Amino acid sequence: MGMCTAPAAITTEPSRRNRPGNLSTLLGNDGPMPEPSCRRAETRSTRRAPRPLAELVAVLLTAGFAASAAAADLPTGAHARLRAEARAALDRGEAAKALGIYQRLARDGDAVGSNNAGVLLLQGWGAAADPVAARAWFRRAAEAGLPGGQYNYALSLLRGLGGVVDRETGLALLEQAARAGDADAHLELGLAAAVNPLRRAAAITHFRHAALAGRPLAQLNLATLLLDGEAPAERSEAEDWLQRAAGAGEATAAYRLAMLLLGRVETEAARVPEAVAFLRMAAEAGYPEALLNLGVIEAEGRWVKRDLGSALRRWRLAAELGQPAAQFNLGLAHARRDFGVEDAPEAYAWLALAAAAGHPGADTALDELASRLDPAQLRHGEVLFQQRIDRFLRPPQARR
Repeated sequence: MGMCTAPAAITTEPSRRNRPGNLSTLLGNDGPMPEPSCRRAETRSTRRAPRPLAELVAVLLTAGFAASAAAADLPTGAHARLRAEARAALDRGEAAKALGIYQRLARDGDAVGSNNAGVLLLQGWGAAADPVAARAWFRRAAEAGLPGGQYNYALSLLRGLGGVVDRETGLALLEQAARAGDADAHLELGLAAAVNPLRRAAAITHFRHAALAGRPLAQLNLATLLLDGEAPAERSEAEDWLQRAAGAGEATAAYRLAMLLLGRVETEAARVPEAVAFLRMAAEAGYPEALLNLGVIEAEGRWVKRDLGSALRRWRLAAELGQPAAQFNLGLAHARRDFGVEDAPEAYAWLALAAAAGHPGADTALDELASRLDPAQLRHGEVLFQQRIDRFLRPPQARR
């Protein structure tokens, strides 16, 4: 089975290098498993909203940040009571009341109140969404030295929420928050550094800080960068981080760990059940490439009991998530008798989707199938393809 190596660059999309097939070999016992797509280091967190309020309050109220209200008119104890009152209001679903309390705290100089008022206003909880006001409250929290405020204000500046983009100031604020031990700031700085191969060491440092704080995305990205290294110790450490991220429910980590282990099947056959378990975990989380490859394993009866029905169901799920190789396999399955689902128009529609997505071999398979269909079957297949192209083709491409 061909394995892919982890790319160094950061991207939000998996690569789609899949080995070609044809109508006579459905990636079965006499054909190869499709080349698994490498999912590169994730950048999902760069599009996150500022940290959810519930998490933020829980962190700030237990981390000794009450001192940030030292210049307030209200005593620190009163601030703590009001924060607790606001949290209780949120728990009851009274967001407007909570917002009012946080704004009162903010006006009295409480940094936690400023930050949480910003979160509520940005999300539109308790009032109409107001990113301009949210950004102003985040700025006050940041200027008071609150790491959570520095983090949220930094995100506002980096993403242009409520004002112009200011990347330089945003990154400087993340650095301040990171120096104060903010794990999410380390994660964001790691993502910013990882796009530049010359800053690999800095990215690893930041990801490691966040990974040690239990951030699964940081654990995944740290593993990705370590897998790019040549040192055996780095690759061994990478596997440990993938294990931790997968254990926290990170589907990408589970998938990559599974493929890493299956790539060593000749020397570590005893770990195949573990690899299949991780692949199954990723598939059950809806990870398209995991669905694809677990389906291939089930169709071949390799390492698991052969189950064509399950393989078809997994390919269908992956195909509907826009996975071109799954669309290709599903098309081939419907074009053959041995899967028990022979249906020429269905086969045509799925192969046409795979071809439109650029899957190698799909055009040839589609042409071979079309040459055997009568005009009514071709029309039916084309109708099915047109019905599905907007739903299951990602990204949409003009049909060739």
